[in-house]
Amino acid sequence: FFFLMIRRPPRSTPLYSSAASDVYKRQEIKDRNAIDNQEIRNANIGMIEIMLRSTKLITRLYLNNKNIEDKYIKVIGEALKNNTSLIDLNLGKNNIRCEGAKAISEALKVNMTLAILFLNDNKIGKEGAKYIAEALN
Repeated sequence: FFFLMIRRPPRSTPLYSSAASDVYKRQEIKDRNAIDNQEIRNANIGMIEIMLRSTKLITRLYLNNKNIEDKYIKVIGEALKNNTSLIDLNLGKNNIRCEGAKAISEALKVNMTLAILFLNDNKIGKEGAKYIAEALN
């Protein structure tokens, strides 16, 4: 099952000074590397939640093929509700089922920034797909 969603053009993000931008880019790379090649567990999901809630500089987050289950997707979904910078989120090839899709759909109802969401190769089923579709209307 392949699912790619493109919602709407993202809002523009504020520009930062070159020096500040370089610092934030390095931090983003560190944060991204910290979760590469690992399965997502309690400690990692807490770090992701903090990043999504606190920084305005992360625009892309790739969590594909991390064996993420619904209980962790619910945490990500709650953090996405208040996030205003993430444009591209890849959650493909995980263990997301209907409840996880429902959590993502609830976030999509209020998050107007996320433009690209990958949910390919998950197990959301028809009911989960319905939640996502309803959130986009």
